[in-house]
Amino acid sequence: MTHAPWKAVLQKTLESNLKKHKDAVFTQLATISAAGRPTVRTVVFRGFSGEASSDDLAPNATSDLLQFTTHIESTKVQEIMANPWCEVCWWLPETNEQFRFSGKAYIIPSSNHELCRAYPELDAHFQNFSGGFDWEKERLAVWKAMSPGMKASFTWPKPGAPRTAPDSGFTSKVEEGRSPEDQVTKSIENFALLIVAPDTLDHVELLKKPNERRVYVKNESSWVMEELNP
Repeated sequence: MTHAPWKAVLQKTLESNLKKHKDAVFTQLATISAAGRPTVRTVVFRGFSGEASSDDLAPNATSDLLQFTTHIESTKVQEIMANPWCEVCWWLPETNEQFRFSGKAYIIPSSNHELCRAYPELDAHFQNFSGGFDWEKERLAVWKAMSPGMKASFTWPKPGAPRTAPDSGFTSKVEEGRSPEDQVTKSIENFALLIVAPDTLDHVELLKKPNERRVYVKNESSWVMEELNP
């Protein structure tokens, strides 16, 4: 993989913003509905694939893959499986910067789920790693790092469906070794990674006068940056 020149810029900006804004990891993901209309929701950035989980998976691996998580029965999963094109738009208030990524989204569910697919094209997004990346190990490692409350949310009834279950059907915590085994299993089985492989980034800096805007576009072998009017 060719090094993504925007990655260090995003990491530095996130570091600056997280000092005062713990919600800087929240960003907006837009997909296309079955009716061809845009749909957008807030998601949580979980780091770059291969870097945010346990070191024994791929100890030296780095990537430019944006990693998020989702319930496998979420509407956005079906939207992405039907049309993977998406955008991620990040507004970071401390530094007054916007990062707008365009690219394809990929769903990584449990390895025994009917939606499980092989995506060998994602291997090209890694550096310091060769061979097929073990996405099931990555998925499980990310799940283990989730809070008990977040783990519990993956046991809840289908997101977006009419609410018919009593409040007791919405478990508040799931913890390995403490919660019933069927709840742990259900949480793991419903937990999926949502990976965005960007091919374009539009970056705007509004603190600078005049404002600065750069677009990064990925071609077959490298990233190309061009300065634009803000």
